[in-house]
Amino acid sequence: MNYYRRRTQLWYHNRHVSAFVEMDKLCLFDSKAQDIEKILHDATDITSIHRHIKSLKRFSKASSNKVLRVNRSDGRPSTSKIEEKHTFRSHFSSQLGGTFGTFAGAHLASLETLNDL
Repeated sequence: MNYYRRRTQLWYHNRHVSAFVEMDKLCLFDSKAQDIEKILHDATDITSIHRHIKSLKRFSKASSNKVLRVNRSDGRPSTSKIEEKHTFRSHFSSQLGGTFGTFAGAHLASLETLNDL
């Protein structure tokens, strides 16, 4: 009986750790996206944009879908990244009763609550 309990705990902890690793990877992507958006907004040199995009290429997969379009409330696709971001955030914040914020901020807040335990 003790073997099955330990095996279940091991499975649970492995799932928990892999979820946190995935969250950290998504946090990295969010940070890189914020950096690229800031570079595009500030209209700095093109080499910094390519450097940031190049750093993300190692995570891409050949079989994955690289394009995702977010539809506005009228059913048409968003015309810019900023519009996609605002549409996506407003849609989910109204559903979940949340507020606007970055993914990195939410992830760091969850890690801080775990450290308090």
